[in-house]
Amino acid sequence: MAKKRTLIIISILIIALAAISWQVFRHFSLSAKPQPVDKMIASMNWQNNGQNNEYVTQLYKGSPVTKTIKGTVKTDTDCKPDQRGISRCHNQIQLQNNSKITVITIHNMQHFKCFSPGNKVSVGSLNDKWVKISKLK
Repeated sequence: MAKKRTLIIISILIIALAAISWQVFRHFSLSAKPQPVDKMIASMNWQNNGQNNEYVTQLYKGSPVTKTIKGTVKTDTDCKPDQRGISRCHNQIQLQNNSKITVITIHNMQHFKCFSPGNKVSVGSLNDKWVKISKLK
């Protein structure tokens, strides 16, 4: 009788462990799927934009980049912050392929510095409206 009860308890534990493992696997495999860029933008905490010298920026003028390309910041204008301290700086960037883009960098200047004319950057496309810009050293 004791062996039968032990066997039943072990079987229940194995089934429970398998069910929990399956739920954990499903959670991580579903959450590992990349979010569409527009959902990511909608949930952005602009106070943290610029962390690790990486900025999500809105493409304002120019053609979207098709691959990551280096460039040089030419301008930094229109940086007046709103009531939450968020600025929408306009930056013109001369790309290595001789094209120019203008982006709007949404960030808190008190937390993360603006781009400065002369900064070397790397520009990568997120979609046709948004690019990721990293300051290079």
